[in-house]
Amino acid sequence: MLVREVMTASALTLTIDDTPTYAVELMSRSRVSSLPVVDPQGSLVGIVSEGDLLRYAIEPDHRAHLRPSARRGIPLPTRVEEVMTPQPHTTRGGADLAEVARVLSESSWKMLPVLAGARLVGVVSRSDVVRALAHPDREVERRIATTFGDLGRPEWHAQVIDGVAHLTGTAGERERHAAVALVSAVPGVRDVEAP
Repeated sequence: MLVREVMTASALTLTIDDTPTYAVELMSRSRVSSLPVVDPQGSLVGIVSEGDLLRYAIEPDHRAHLRPSARRGIPLPTRVEEVMTPQPHTTRGGADLAEVARVLSESSWKMLPVLAGARLVGVVSRSDVVRALAHPDREVERRIATTFGDLGRPEWHAQVIDGVAHLTGTAGERERHAAVALVSAVPGVRDVEAP
């Protein structure tokens, strides 16, 4: 499965001139944990995460401390540019979702911006990956059967067990490769076995 098949294409964005307060409000209202930051041409220049904003969002409460906080008097950031992470890790729409899932699971990142050139075209989050896996096997089988039928290949069959598609009915290696490529693109297919 490819990133473009599960990514959120209409991603919310920030600009470097937006305020951290606006970023907090947008994240809270939209229930997202990070937002890409773009320039006027739509090119990615950074990312702002909950962690970036938490460092600055709340002034220390003097009632909770015996000594005054060392942060008192330090001005809070007024622009997203001051809190964002520049040059974040990104991916492409044609990237393998399995690789992105591995990166997201091994890092603290919850989302990766998806680029076409330097332009932001969407985001792929942990939630997007989980949703891609959350397809009942029977529904996945139906989609595969429809795909094979549309190609005029009703003799190709797939039984799906726990997201693994077991292919039968292909005649020869060339047909098998074609069927595997088609089935791999069906949402909910985690792996393909073709004897």
